[in-house]
Amino acid sequence: MNDALYTFESVHQQDGITLLLATLIALAALGGMVFILRKPGEYAQRNYRLLGAMLLFFVFLIAVSTAFFSNLFMNKMGPVTLYETSMETPYGTVVYTDIRNAYIHVDKQPSMVNPMVTRKSTKMLIIEEKDGNTHALPEENYPIEEVLSRMKSLIIKE
Repeated sequence: MNDALYTFESVHQQDGITLLLATLIALAALGGMVFILRKPGEYAQRNYRLLGAMLLFFVFLIAVSTAFFSNLFMNKMGPVTLYETSMETPYGTVVYTDIRNAYIHVDKQPSMVNPMVTRKSTKMLIIEEKDGNTHALPEENYPIEEVLSRMKSLIIKE
């Protein structure tokens, strides 16, 4: 492929902190559980030790799951690279001539109490291909206005 004209990296520093914190909590919970189970004690305290070990095991499971899904999300959000005739997103490569539509969509979540009030809204860059594939890039992870303007300028050059 040609040289990349523009590259937009995903912004996910918060997920890196979450991954590190969840991993540390998982290791601490696992260590505490092993320590409690190996610690000799009286028979009267046995039920309390097992209860403590069980609670630490649940903390371990939750922390490992959080770390796993944070890592999965970080790996899924790759860079968006614009070339002269195509672009590469985390969902695959798109040739500019295969793009049917590219627009910014605002996803609004209505309030459960009053549906006319918007509780939260998220902007996404939607790139639709002619064969039906869709690439959705959220505003939280990419500078979508800049990606769209650079992409349009490259399409117009063709």
